Amino acid sequence: LDIMSGEIPLVGMPLGSIVIAESFVRQKALELGHTPQEELSLLFIHGMLHLLGYDHENDQGQMREKEKALIEHFGLPQSLIIRTEE
Repeated sequence: LDIMSGEIPLVGMPLGSIVIAESFVRQKALELGHTPQEELSLLFIHGMLHLLGYDHENDQGQMREKEKALIEHFGLPQSLIIRTEE
């Protein structure tokens, strides 16, 4: 079954874990000129999309599109995945 097709109810279903190192968040935020909270949000969005089945290395841009839409919705700075497209 494809989790993206809606055949599997996701409510209450554990998808996996997202582990983000605080030192990495602070370092990247400093390098990229945004706040640690913004960097944490970007990394969380990226990780959550992977848990939902998206894979930017093997898809035709679907993950990039979804990530970009979420980033714009929450008013966050561009993420690494979007910056590498430019």
